[in-house]
Amino acid sequence: TIGMVGLIDDLENTITMDFKNENDLIVILGSLNSQLGGSSYLKTIENKVEGPLFQFNPDEEKQVQDTCLEAITSKLLTSAHDISDGGLAVALSEMVVSSNDKLGADIFIESELSDLELLFGECASTIIVTVNKEDLFKLVLLTKKHDINSQTIGAVNNDNRLKINEIINIDKAAIYETYYNTLSKIMTK
Repeated sequence: TIGMVGLIDDLENTITMDFKNENDLIVILGSLNSQLGGSSYLKTIENKVEGPLFQFNPDEEKQVQDTCLEAITSKLLTSAHDISDGGLAVALSEMVVSSNDKLGADIFIESELSDLELLFGECASTIIVTVNKEDLFKLVLLTKKHDINSQTIGAVNNDNRLKINEIINIDKAAIYETYYNTLSKIMTK
């Protein structure tokens, strides 16, 4: 485990993971090349701790972080969240459940990954961001400047649901119940 502490010079240059606006575009910064090796999914569902692990590239991580930071300070992004424990599905669920009102997400990703790798595979150097449609071109130019991949994967909806391809279609209330109440249910058994 690595803990990090940083100093923020200007609190105006911070961003949260919750969705802010219906119809904002959802974009991946970095490469979505997740693997199940060493993942929370493999440990929780299959009770296995095994690889292969995702190959971490510190140069790529810096490029993605620099891009995200510049996009934040340029006021291009409306939200941002890394893909880490649990993979894409968990990161998107956290974004949905932390959002106000009925905001959810419609996701469509063309990928050669298996459904399990796509949803629950973990990878470094990948951040989910949201951007107003009018600012997408500026964000793409920024990704080119920093030489990283980006992919528009969907949009923020206003129907209280998280939908990913034809695989997941779940109500925000169900995500909320699982996210916030699972531990207390386990502890009271």
